[in-house]
Amino acid sequence: MYAYITGKLAEKGHDYVVIEAGGVGYRIFTNTHALSSLPSEHAKLFTHFVVKENEQSLYGFVTEPEKEMFEKLTGISGVGPK
Repeated sequence: MYAYITGKLAEKGHDYVVIEAGGVGYRIFTNTHALSSLPSEHAKLFTHFVVKENEQSLYGFVTEPEKEMFEKLTGISGVGPK
């Protein structure tokens, strides 16, 4: 659904960032590599949107190959996004 999100890095948590784009803050779960490599002002993450019965989540990656590997791994039965 969302190929990538780019905008102002508004917040960093221990496993997520909030990127403000177009007046909307997107909470994007990510890994420690992405957290440490994102610039402090302007950020871009390639995203994967996960919809579950009671949850909708965005997962972000610095590069498209990282995102593709995530999609391959989560395609395996029993492997979840977190």
